[in-house]
Amino acid sequence: MADHSIDICPTFYQEDVALDGSTVLIGSPAVVWTLVAVLDISGTAIISFSDDSTGYNPAHRLGKIVINGPDTDWNGFGKGWNLTRGLSCVSNFGSVDIWGVYE
Repeated sequence: MADHSIDICPTFYQEDVALDGSTVLIGSPAVVWTLVAVLDISGTAIISFSDDSTGYNPAHRLGKIVINGPDTDWNGFGKGWNLTRGLSCVSNFGSVDIWGVYE
């Protein structure tokens, strides 16, 4: 894989991740380099991610982030987070924002 600057890579952003699993962050195969979760109010949010381009699917679950707000959780993937279908997520708590860099 060629060395790419994150300055030229596309980004994704979703404000207020859906509670029903319908949030699609990336709709095709990709490599994620950075993933940031923000909870700007008090509470505990669990954001689960799946390798799926149509919405969160527990059969394709990749992992989760637990964040106690208000806080920001930065995740960098030095070798990349390889996705074969896309990236979707679901949260148990409202007011979660997700931002990332991918190619």
